[in-house]
Amino acid sequence: MDVMKCFNFYILFAGSCICLSEGQIKATIFLDPWLEEIVKGENLTINCTVDTTSAGNWFYLYKNNGTKYQSSIRTSGTQQSAAFRIQAENNDYYMCGCSIFESEVWKKCARSEQVNITVIDDPKTPSLSLNGPFAVLLPREFVKITCELSLKYSCSRMYIFRNGEEVYNASTTRHGLHRTSSYNITATISETYTCLCAISISGSWLKSGHSEKINISVIDRPEKPAIRLNESRNVFLKAENFSIHCAGGFQHPAKTFCLYNRNNGHFIDQKKANNGLNLVIFQRLASTSEQYWCSYQVEMSGRLIDSTLSAPVNVSVIGRPKKPEMFLNSNFTTFIKGEVILLTCNTQIEDSNKTFYLYKMNESTPVMRPIILRGNSTAMFNLTEIINYGVQQYRCIYYSTLSGQRVDSVQSNPIVLTVIGG
Repeated sequence: MDVMKCFNFYILFAGSCICLSEGQIKATIFLDPWLEEIVKGENLTINCTVDTTSAGNWFYLYKNNGTKYQSSIRTSGTQQSAAFRIQAENNDYYMCGCSIFESEVWKKCARSEQVNITVIDDPKTPSLSLNGPFAVLLPREFVKITCELSLKYSCSRMYIFRNGEEVYNASTTRHGLHRTSSYNITATISETYTCLCAISISGSWLKSGHSEKINISVIDRPEKPAIRLNESRNVFLKAENFSIHCAGGFQHPAKTFCLYNRNNGHFIDQKKANNGLNLVIFQRLASTSEQYWCSYQVEMSGRLIDSTLSAPVNVSVIGRPKKPEMFLNSNFTTFIKGEVILLTCNTQIEDSNKTFYLYKMNESTPVMRPIILRGNSTAMFNLTEIINYGVQQYRCIYYSTLSGQRVDSVQSNPIVLTVIGG
């Protein structure tokens, strides 16, 4: 065979000279792992692949345009590959090439694109972040801090420091496009945290510089607010209006106040603080007997923090006494002046605290108090001597004293009387 016809180069195979000719196949190269910068002394793998089904082939790795390594091929389906293990020492670039034995001819594939190896002396410094929006915490609150570094850089292990002392270290885990390691904090006092990365080089751990600091501040919850009813009583009729006064502490200006009821702390209302005053007044409509609490929020270091709940205030709600019934002692409503006229007011409720009154229609002053009481549920009014000529309407009511409060009943239906001369 004319070696001169081998236009690229030749090799000896089984004692014969076999030409290597340029083919259309091109090798592919990639790093495992793919890193933008590599720590000096770190090991990495360069993979070379080519799409072919030919057997008995060779791969070559070129360093800075010179042949550095060669390796037999690995076959996987229609793709063949070789892995080159190297140790990073300097800024170098690499390319892959291959020789494929096909149709009794060694063909030289086109070289791959080059990959550049950038070598650094120390691992890249990671970043430290809070898995939460605030670095201001209340005592015993939990927060997680995460040390992370892009997958573009090596980091086998991460260390977390509190006030300059190591408190945790662990192997990194992949999360999205980063290597991460997390640590849970239970807030007790204000502290400072940093983290760093480490990789193993020749049996020793080489560490990065410390990340930027995260300062965790621990503050006490705002003091308990004071709550009271604006009225001098705590018993109200159903559907009656009443107001609840809630005042915050003096250490921090409140932004909003919240009102709760029932034993499970059910939220029912919220109001902004009044023009810098640390108090609000909630207006309520009495419906059922229950307890009320209030709290307030203050803004500290950009965070809204709730105070503890106030002591409870009790509100009792009662229904207005039922309407009494009024009867006339006669089947007639027209009387001659001087005839006996008796009106009876009945409640059917036994109550020693009850007091009855009789009113003329459209007048607010009682006509008289009852002359005769039958037990505690019935009162009788004798109009014989006081009634005047003409048409007049009367109604009765009664009131009871409940929890020190006077509670009037609903007015009875009116009775219309007509008085004429004899």
